[in-house]
Amino acid sequence: MDAVRGAGKYGWLGALLVAGALAGCTVKPPQVPSTNWVVSISVADDRTTIEQVVSDRSDFLKIDDESLLTVDFTSDFNRREEVGNRLRVTPTSNTFGTPIGAINLPGQDLPNITVGLNAILGQDLETGATVPLIPGGGFEVDEVLPVLVGVRSLTVSEGSIQIDMINNLPLTLSSVRMALTDQGDSSLDIPAGAIDELDLGTVASGASASGTFSLAGRQISSALAISVTGQTEEGQNVVIDADAALSIAASISELTVERAFAVIPPQEFSASQVLAFPDDRIQVTRAVISEGGLTFNVTNEIDIIMEIELRLDDLRKADGSTNTFLITGLEPGQVSTVSFDLDDNEFAPEDPLELRISYAVRTEDSGEPVQIFSTGEVLVEAVTEDLVFSRVEGILNRVSLPVPSVTQTVDFPAGLDNVALQSTALSVNLTSGIGFRGSIDLDIQGTNSKGETGSLLISEVFQRGDPDNPVALTLAPSSEDLTDFLNLLPTEVSVTPTVQMGDGEGTEVIEPDHWVQIDEVNFVTQGIFRLKNDTRIEPDPIFRRQSDAEARDRISANLDSASVVTEIENHLPIGVRVSLRVAPNAEDVYGSEDLFENNQANGYLRIPKDGAFEVGAGQVDANGRVTQSTTSRQRITLSDDDALVFLREDGIYTGVLIELDQTPGDVALLGTDFVNVVAGAEIYMELNEDLVE
Repeated sequence: MDAVRGAGKYGWLGALLVAGALAGCTVKPPQVPSTNWVVSISVADDRTTIEQVVSDRSDFLKIDDESLLTVDFTSDFNRREEVGNRLRVTPTSNTFGTPIGAINLPGQDLPNITVGLNAILGQDLETGATVPLIPGGGFEVDEVLPVLVGVRSLTVSEGSIQIDMINNLPLTLSSVRMALTDQGDSSLDIPAGAIDELDLGTVASGASASGTFSLAGRQISSALAISVTGQTEEGQNVVIDADAALSIAASISELTVERAFAVIPPQEFSASQVLAFPDDRIQVTRAVISEGGLTFNVTNEIDIIMEIELRLDDLRKADGSTNTFLITGLEPGQVSTVSFDLDDNEFAPEDPLELRISYAVRTEDSGEPVQIFSTGEVLVEAVTEDLVFSRVEGILNRVSLPVPSVTQTVDFPAGLDNVALQSTALSVNLTSGIGFRGSIDLDIQGTNSKGETGSLLISEVFQRGDPDNPVALTLAPSSEDLTDFLNLLPTEVSVTPTVQMGDGEGTEVIEPDHWVQIDEVNFVTQGIFRLKNDTRIEPDPIFRRQSDAEARDRISANLDSASVVTEIENHLPIGVRVSLRVAPNAEDVYGSEDLFENNQANGYLRIPKDGAFEVGAGQVDANGRVTQSTTSRQRITLSDDDALVFLREDGIYTGVLIELDQTPGDVALLGTDFVNVVAGAEIYMELNEDLVE
């Protein structure tokens, strides 16, 4: 009898019960005269230990120091990732509008106004004459002020006109009032009207009086006028002097205006701005920029030619000088673009999350009247790009250093779908050459043989290292979800690590040649588990064939009776049920039960026909370890049709179906645990002439 074992590897628990090869057929000579001969066929004689099972799958099954079976597989990385150009930040681009604000105009003195005695009295008196009596009376004088130099119109925020009046008349003036009016400018839609009024009271002959007209809040044209009203006191024996007059001096103070149609002298204004960092991942105390730049688009929206000096306050060139650029002759409406090359600059900000810029603006003298407003502005558009640092002193807060993922295949055998792992662990071996405390995020994805997926995200902190003195670390993060993930029994596990540099607290130094190496990620679960439901294990079928056609025919012709004797020793902490399966092809050995229903003529046989050979679990101690085997011996009678299945001309495939009982609690598998299966068929033949010919 020939037997051929399939080429597949043992299943895990199923491998313990794989049927042995049919070694051969032997005829036992009778010890005493008998009418029957017995042919014994070895169906199985196999002892399989857990340690043997492990050796077939040493890539993920191991025996630990306590002799327990463990599921232990490793995702090997051996990948070193340098910081490189990941020390980079892109300040947020921004556009800043800076108005010119208050427009300052210089003061100016107006020519004096002289009002003679005759104009006051309203009569002509001869110079040098003495007038015995000049009676008192009222007077009113209107005088136009000289046109304001270089002005068409002003909207004044602050400013005034100072009036100084000297009474050189030979009469005392009383109830003197002075009014300032605007004569208006129809071309600019400025109406005529009063501006302000002064009460100067009594001004004796030879005395003076002064006052101030307020221009604040007024829109004025260049054509102003004043009127003086009052009373002359009675005078006797008045000598008429040719120089007798009322002298009025007017001066305009410096003006602050909101709007002007005038000749505008140079104006100066400035602003300081910041370009904010988009996040707090890199908080710089001091850094050296290896690559980067800033570009500014400056637009003049004021109707005067100007110059602008741009300054990068937090940056110094390699020679220690400041980054400045002067834009000159910027015409109204014109845009000027300025780019700063920041390679090799040192960055030392006041605020670790900002980059300061400033600019000072100076307008030219307009030379002729122009219209400008205090809201007119300069637009400064800052266009940023990556600033790549070659060295950073400061605080890092989870700057990502991604590591390519590794996918591991785990060949879990069929039949373990109902296993529930009870104790799992994960460890990460890495080497840190990074000058910051950091953490590692593990994104773990798994898919089992049924296409079911699971995911797990684990984070663990690790201490700072140094590229000149790297620190080897083993991290053992705890995760309540790890056991659930591994109970998926994933046959494909993908691990994607991401190193996060910095904890957002400590100030350290980091450079591009700092590195971290992920050596491996190890998954371990001890052989302490629980079967949630009854489970089927189907070892590879074995091919058997009686090659001697003549012997096969004689046995078939003289068959008297047959039986199968089994002895199963179970040294597992799990009860097993065993049935023998015979089929004409390998695919049907573990096929539908209907195939084996009275179908011996076609080569199908199930032993026993109903149920299975049941063998209880070995006796276990408090730790779930087997201390004594359980053995079952049974004999099953075969019908003639059953026995003839073994003698089919084309051979047969035999298999051992193992069914595992659900476990009430946790059990442990040791490397020395085993199952021993011995099964033999005994075929009795009638001794007659056909047999001995």
